[in-house]
Amino acid sequence: MSSPYRKLCLTTSLLTSAIGFITFMYWTSLTSPAQPFKTQTLSAKNNLSLQMNVNISKPQLQKPTQTDKTIYSFSNLQEEVETLSETLLSKLKNYRQSKNVVFKPTCQGKRYRSNSCDGSDHCLQTQLPLDPVDRVAQLVTPERLRLTQQHRKALQEMGNSVRARYDVIIVTAASSNHFLETQALLKNIHANVFPYLRNYSLIFYDIGLTTSERSAMQKFCRCTVLDFPFHKFPNFTSQLRCYSWKPVIIKSQLPNANVVVWADASVRFIKGAITAFVGSARQHGLQLGGSYSCSSIRTARSMYHYFGDEPCAYFCLGQAKATVGVYHNEYFVDRAILEPWVACALSQDCMCPTDLPNTGCSKAKVIEAQLSNLNQPIMYGVCHRFDQSAISIIIHKLYQNYYKQIFINNHPFCQILRRDTEKYFPEEDNVDD
Repeated sequence: MSSPYRKLCLTTSLLTSAIGFITFMYWTSLTSPAQPFKTQTLSAKNNLSLQMNVNISKPQLQKPTQTDKTIYSFSNLQEEVETLSETLLSKLKNYRQSKNVVFKPTCQGKRYRSNSCDGSDHCLQTQLPLDPVDRVAQLVTPERLRLTQQHRKALQEMGNSVRARYDVIIVTAASSNHFLETQALLKNIHANVFPYLRNYSLIFYDIGLTTSERSAMQKFCRCTVLDFPFHKFPNFTSQLRCYSWKPVIIKSQLPNANVVVWADASVRFIKGAITAFVGSARQHGLQLGGSYSCSSIRTARSMYHYFGDEPCAYFCLGQAKATVGVYHNEYFVDRAILEPWVACALSQDCMCPTDLPNTGCSKAKVIEAQLSNLNQPIMYGVCHRFDQSAISIIIHKLYQNYYKQIFINNHPFCQILRRDTEKYFPEEDNVDD
């Protein structure tokens, strides 16, 4: 055997051995016991596991699959939290404010604690965490705020129903009782939005149209009509009033676009304003309509408890208007905001508890009007706003005194006109079955 040939064989043998060793070590790492989650490296000054009131030692190590490329292990979950918190800190530093206002504790005193802790001294977290690492960790590490493999697969299948990729996807959904309201929305989008976008798509989710209404929608909406797959999610999600379907739709379409715009049937866009609205979301990550309504009064106490908090910790922070929202396709938004939002939406205990009061939010308005009266007790959870309540908790926890950078005045971009209807489709296609 010639010397060059002998060298070639030796080199090939060494290379094969190296590849075999690397392959062995890789699969060993996937099947070996995971290292403990080191909360002390996240925040030495806080006992994170106690703050979250969850057991963070149970996530299962899994091999990557085609439907879920995320590998939850103790070590990379820690790294994920650290990476997300760095992104959050970077976002917060970009917000200018005359002075950095630190939230003061709002659970002190009998009046403010009120019915927050179910009338006992055994409270959950009564002050929002200051450390950005803790803010993120409390939203991404609890198992109940992470999607199951089954639900991840269902969301991916929903996303795969849209074949192309776009810069902007506008998405909406409606049942039969909002059919005429949706026609008014579509007329508005066709005139005030479409001419100002490039590389876009409009998607409509049918969550309860009649056969003739669906046929008319397919003919005239200039959109893609899809069915919402209620059968792939918990039974309670078919109760439309729980709004679980909305966060699911938004997250499922995020991989298909740079920006996803959600619009309820009541949204009416200002002509040409969509470009500024989308641009603002690209800058901030997401933009939602905001309000001065006290979210802790308009959110079930059990939802706060699901997130590990007491409602008094969020005393009178403004609530989101999830009727309209723009979501930028970035890892922080998808993982730290949309995933816990959807995980909550798919848990009845979080999104749609069975013991909700039957009354609307008229009593909440009375309580809000009397907040300046120190003799008037504060009552939390007078009513519940479902998807709006859940995303408000998430944004409040992450952004705290900067949450109004996310909850904005929507009037420069759109109006909310409930019960504004129009027969935009040809008359013969507006006849019920």
